[in-house]
Amino acid sequence: WNAKEVSVIWFGAKGDGINDDTKAFLNAVATKCPICVSNKKDTIYLINDIIYLENNLYGTGETIKRVTDGEPNTAILKIDHKDNIKINGIIIDGDKVDDVVVNDRAYSHCITVISSSNIIIDHCILKNNKGDGIYINVDNTKEEKIFPEHIIIENCIIEHCTRNNISIINGYFITIADNTIIKSNYFVACIDLEPNWDSWETIKNVSIVNNKFQSLDTAPCIWLLHNSYDQEYCQRFENVTISGNEVKTCSSFIRGSKAACDGLFIDNNYININIERLSYNTCFDIAYTKDAIIRNNIINSYYRKDQVVTLYRNTNILFESNICNEHTQSHNDYLAFNHNDGISIIGNTFNNIQSSNGAIYVEGANKDIQIFSNTYDYFLVKAKETFETSKEDFEYLFKRDF
Repeated sequence: WNAKEVSVIWFGAKGDGINDDTKAFLNAVATKCPICVSNKKDTIYLINDIIYLENNLYGTGETIKRVTDGEPNTAILKIDHKDNIKINGIIIDGDKVDDVVVNDRAYSHCITVISSSNIIIDHCILKNNKGDGIYINVDNTKEEKIFPEHIIIENCIIEHCTRNNISIINGYFITIADNTIIKSNYFVACIDLEPNWDSWETIKNVSIVNNKFQSLDTAPCIWLLHNSYDQEYCQRFENVTISGNEVKTCSSFIRGSKAACDGLFIDNNYININIERLSYNTCFDIAYTKDAIIRNNIINSYYRKDQVVTLYRNTNILFESNICNEHTQSHNDYLAFNHNDGISIIGNTFNNIQSSNGAIYVEGANKDIQIFSNTYDYFLVKAKETFETSKEDFEYLFKRDF
């Protein structure tokens, strides 16, 4: 084929939502030319097999629906060991959302990206899938591990996936920007960054910026999770930026779960915590992280049972210039830290923080804690247990704010 692009219509695709268009898509892919699916309004292409994409794919709002979605380890579109591919203007409809069932069927995805680079998914709608909206990982069957890298997901709507809207298991230089992300159940998260048990698995240089989140149940917006319970063998994230996002509704914005991140920057997010959860009802739950900056965020807490900010076993954390608005009284403390080394709480505004357990609650063997230049209209600080700083130093640090 010498054409600059091909149309699936040339290969017999009907797009009527009745006929099977799988063969037309497979024949279009075989040309290795860019594929156009533009047809007419309300076009629905039905497919019954994975489309292994190695071409650019363009549309103007046409729908691709996999009629057998929900089978184990499947995808609608799969990019496997391919580079320089763009998907634009497509609606991918799994049509299989149902009650959460944790089994292999939760691993069928709208788009799977395996060991590929320079991939752009732009102005698409991904919805109603049994597994993830987008799944990014290494090919674990190969001895040589080729990490996916330079992946851009932008200007998309990703909604109502049973598992994660976006799942990243391994990868470098991944940008998730200007998307609308809606999750309607409690299962896992809107965006899940989750290396597995193997010691080589890692995620580096991820930017999650300027997205709009709605988590309508109790799933967090972002989960930094590694699957090792032994900190010595845990996988580490490196250089994760979460900035400029707007959270309309959620029970938890960032859940750490032994995130073990080197370099975490959380900046200029507007967050509403307004869904009840029995545990992890937090805005920032950060653990085992080194060199984190949490700055210039606006946090509106309308309902909570846990701390809004929890810091556990971190090193060098700066919590600075945040505006923290409490809209209801809670029995639990607002900001808690335990067994950290180097915590600075500087220049924040705390409005209407009323907690019987202490608005700032400190326990365990923390080192080098600074709390100063904050403003409050109602506030309480409690300290528990002993500290490696002296009691006099700790009292002095608190008094600098009062």
